[in-house]
Amino acid sequence: MTQADACAADHPDICAVSDIGTSAGGYRIAAVKISDNVGDHEDEPAVLFEGSVHGNEVVGAEVNVHMMNYLTDNFGLAPDVNFSYRRARNLLSLLDQPGRSVCVLAL
Repeated sequence: MTQADACAADHPDICAVSDIGTSAGGYRIAAVKISDNVGDHEDEPAVLFEGSVHGNEVVGAEVNVHMMNYLTDNFGLAPDVNFSYRRARNLLSLLDQPGRSVCVLAL
C-alpha cells in the first residue's frame, strides 16, 4: 500500500486514488483527488499539482505527499484548508519511478 492509498483509506470521504496508467518501466501511476465531494465531478475550478515528472526531481513528489497529508489531516480544522476545498485538488506525485530509483541509488 502506498502513502496515497493509506491516505485514501484514512479519509475516504475527501480523498480518492485512481490508477491512470503505467510508466515505461511498468510501475503504477496513481492520481490523488482531494475534494469535499470526492466522488463527484463538479463544475468548479480544479488544480493539478505534478510532482516528479522526471526521475531526478526528488523533491516534487515529497512536497505533494506532504500537501496531501496536510490537506486531509486538517480538513475541518484549519481555515486555510477549509477554504481550499472549494476547489478539487489533484496530485500526481511520481511519473518516472525507474528514473527515480536510478537517481536515488546514485546518491
